[in-house]
Amino acid sequence: MDDHGRMLPSMFFKRGKQIEYLRRGSSFRRSRRSGDVETALVSALYTDAHNIPHIRYYMVFEKPFRAPVKDGPRVLSVKEFFKQFPERVIHEAPARTQSASVATLASAGSVPEPRAAA
Repeated sequence: MDDHGRMLPSMFFKRGKQIEYLRRGSSFRRSRRSGDVETALVSALYTDAHNIPHIRYYMVFEKPFRAPVKDGPRVLSVKEFFKQFPERVIHEAPARTQSASVATLASAGSVPEPRAAA
């Protein structure tokens, strides 16, 4: 990051009555009425020049009967990220409840390291 923000190794964030623990590798998802599932994999946490926490993440789009599509990186404020992605994905869950594409991204070294701003 530059002089106006800083990288964070992890953070706690209040969502409703729950406290969420965020760190690199955390995953969240949202399901669409069409049956599409969008999963966000956190690659970095940082604050901006105004000390607002942001999340850099990669997306995996899964549609019925199609191969998953990966995209990113993307950035949202933590507050907006939690509005967009309400469901936490637990990586320790059995493979049948977790897509292979998300498991692949979450495996060691698959999430690109965050780059420092020039």
